[in-house]
Amino acid sequence: MEQVLHLGYHYVRDGNAPGPNCSPARLRAHIRALLEQGYELLTCGEVAERVRQEKPLPGKHATISFDDGLKDQYTAAFPILEEFGVPATFFYITCALDGKLPPVIGFQIAIDKLGPDRLREEILPSLFNEYGLFSYQRLLESGKFDYSGMKMGEPENMRLIKAVFNHFVPPSLQAELIAKIFARHIPGAEAEIVREWFMSAEELVKMSAAGMEIASHSVRHPWLSMIGESEIEAETRASCVKIAEITGRDAATFAWTFGASVPRREAQAAVRRSGCLSAWNFWSAGWAIERLQENTYGNLMDVPRLHEQVFLPDAR
Repeated sequence: MEQVLHLGYHYVRDGNAPGPNCSPARLRAHIRALLEQGYELLTCGEVAERVRQEKPLPGKHATISFDDGLKDQYTAAFPILEEFGVPATFFYITCALDGKLPPVIGFQIAIDKLGPDRLREEILPSLFNEYGLFSYQRLLESGKFDYSGMKMGEPENMRLIKAVFNHFVPPSLQAELIAKIFARHIPGAEAEIVREWFMSAEELVKMSAAGMEIASHSVRHPWLSMIGESEIEAETRASCVKIAEITGRDAATFAWTFGASVPRREAQAAVRRSGCLSAWNFWSAGWAIERLQENTYGNLMDVPRLHEQVFLPDAR
């Protein structure tokens, strides 16, 4: 029986981060453990291609993938991957290549700069009142809804505001609210902030040349359950085209934004029409490790990945 492990990462830094974080030491421990246990590391795209062509996969195989395109992934993770000589897949939000800030990361930067408590107690209530979004304001009150399964591994005060902002505020309004927060509280031009927080086109090219897969994480990282099929297809297709233009290599691998739910069939069909050959999910619960062993590749439009914190959580 095959042994499969697909691990997903976001920030890679020492100390705190405004999103899911793995220290460089823990990433190094993960890779060392995988190799010592006999896993062969492949890119997500290579796994999907072997499945599509009915070519055998190694009896024990794993993938390491990074979401969003954060600068940490180049400065901290890429050297570790090169040190061990193993490949990885990097799912990139391509609006950053045009100097545009995706709302999901804009909100994380706001958390980093302003703090989650100030956002919950002062800034978000003021904005929600300004826009008449009183139902969202009530969700910020403790106990109004169960977010215990969201954003696992993050401090509770951070998880609450991220769950409300990312999963209740419509994507079209998120960008407007982020622009207001930055204009009023965070100085600096948008393009400069993007350069600070995201990998550049030159860095993507360097990683691609070193054997890393640069793949799609949409153009703006909207929650795809909140937008229509035509927009999902456009988001996916445009991001894949942009990546191919930058790296000179086809981009046909996609990661669902936010993850942790089964994407509806219409959304899967839209991603398939965009030209993607596989789409990868992200699960943060420990029980999901069992799902990886149960028909892992039965649907290449919903391949499960695990939040890295379920693997060797004591390797700090």
